[in-house]
Amino acid sequence: MKIKNTSLLLFCLCAFFSEFSLQAQAVKYIVLSPKNSLSLTYDSTQEVYGIVTASLTNDKGTTDLNYYVTFDPAPGNRFFTSGSYTIPFQIYDTPQPPRRILYDAITATSADQVLSGIFPVPPFNKPPTDTKTFAVIAVPGGFAPAGTYTATLTASFWEGTFKTGINKAQTQLPLILTVNQILNIVAVPVGAVFDYTATNVTMDFGYLEAGTSRSLDLIARANTTYGLSISSANGGMLRNSDPKDTSFIPYLVSINGNTITLSAGVSVPIVSAKPATTTFGDRYNLIATILPYDFPTEGLYSDILTITIAKN
Repeated sequence: MKIKNTSLLLFCLCAFFSEFSLQAQAVKYIVLSPKNSLSLTYDSTQEVYGIVTASLTNDKGTTDLNYYVTFDPAPGNRFFTSGSYTIPFQIYDTPQPPRRILYDAITATSADQVLSGIFPVPPFNKPPTDTKTFAVIAVPGGFAPAGTYTATLTASFWEGTFKTGINKAQTQLPLILTVNQILNIVAVPVGAVFDYTATNVTMDFGYLEAGTSRSLDLIARANTTYGLSISSANGGMLRNSDPKDTSFIPYLVSINGNTITLSAGVSVPIVSAKPATTTFGDRYNLIATILPYDFPTEGLYSDILTITIAKN
């Protein structure tokens, strides 16, 4: 019997396990402050603004990294709204001139129209951070009704150089604009424009003579329904400056051609429930005419007319 040599080839299957971990990268994000909302109070005569801080954080890296921030809505579409009424606003890099308008990603044409920066290589195991500030400005000039107006600002964080970046994060900031009730009444020369300072005026008749008249314009500005009233300290009479002298000189007041009957200390309506005006206001021509009088003593004669505007 031949015995064949046999051999057994054993295959040893060994499994080598190498421990590894996937280290989570820092989340890229942008946080705006104030966090809940930015609130402004409107002024139709001058800009009002709020400063917003953007806190930016990026992935950890080993090289410097460019970034930029864009803002929606685009210029031309930035409005606070309340019902059908709108008040424009703008976004600038700083509130005071010289300043740059900050654009959205689509309409921006240069790096000067966005907020841009560079994340430097951070300390070991720390994500790079940076902060930027910008201004939201309510544009004056309108005469909007009183109320609360709102808008939403969206900031987008782009990783990379301008127009080549990748959108990494977005955040929104509610904007609130409060328009307070405006009720102004002034007295100006006939045909003159509204003047905030013209709240006191003297109608000087010089040496009195029956039939002499003086005229001025009352201008009422209101962003709500309003009414006007007038009162006379002496009930439509010019009285001698000497309190012991009982002499008087009567006069007549008409407003827009309508005669006003005045009683001492009594408020008399001129108009009521008038709708809100434009920024130019509603104009009322007031004429005071000296009526015939008897034989008053010599002296200085005067009366005080008070015009009042109120929500109506």
